[in-house]
Amino acid sequence: MSENIDILVTATDLSLYEVSAEFKLYVVDVLDIDNLSNNIQIFPNPSNGIFTIAGDDIVSIDIINIKGEIIRSDQNISQKNNNLDISDMPNGIYFIKINSKLSSELRKIIKN
Repeated sequence: MSENIDILVTATDLSLYEVSAEFKLYVVDVLDIDNLSNNIQIFPNPSNGIFTIAGDDIVSIDIINIKGEIIRSDQNISQKNNNLDISDMPNGIYFIKINSKLSSELRKIIKN
C-alpha cells in the first residue's frame, strides 16, 4: 500500500492574522493491528484485585492510577503468566504499562 495525502493547516489568531502550512503525508505501509499487541492478555478484567497478565517477552509492569501517577512497578518479570495483586488498593480504574523487549503497551484494568 502506498498513498499520498495532502494536508493543509490554517490557523487564525485573535487579531485575525492567518497562517497556513501545507504538508504531504506519505503512507508506505499499514501494520496489522493484531501484530501490535504482542499477544498480551489480562484476565479477568474487571477483577476483585487479582489479575493474570499473559504474554511473551514481558520485562516490566507499571501500575498507574487515574491521575497518571506510577503507584507500583515490577521489574522482575520472568514468566509468561504473571499474577498481579492490587487487592490492597481502592476500587477503581487503573492502567497497566506493560513493557516487552520490543515495545510498550498501555491497558486499562478495573478493580471492583
